[in-house]
Amino acid sequence: MATKYQLTVNGRAQPVHVHRCDTFLARLRGMFGFGYQHRHDAWCFHRCRAVHTFLLARPIDVVFCDAHGDVLRVCAPLPARRWAYCRGADRVWEFFAGESVRWQLRPGQRLSCRALP
Repeated sequence: MATKYQLTVNGRAQPVHVHRCDTFLARLRGMFGFGYQHRHDAWCFHRCRAVHTFLLARPIDVVFCDAHGDVLRVCAPLPARRWAYCRGADRVWEFFAGESVRWQLRPGQRLSCRALP
């Protein structure tokens, strides 16, 4: 289930629904089955260094961060039926294609998240 979080990107707050993928099934599913109405949602995978798009029919944006939230690598877009890896990553964020460009995410920036009441 998605929770309302405030995602801070480049010092700007973005209220988004974050899908925390903590269980095996949630991690396996990822963005699969979510339609265009979820285009501003985010999927967060903790303790993760690699993701795939084997079940997806469309490209996605993938952002690899370290434990502090510093962006290490941005794969935008990652085509369908591909995988991406980043050494040193602690978490991975997935977005619909184009979101990382809209937020101007680049390596070295910080991506943080906190729950809203």
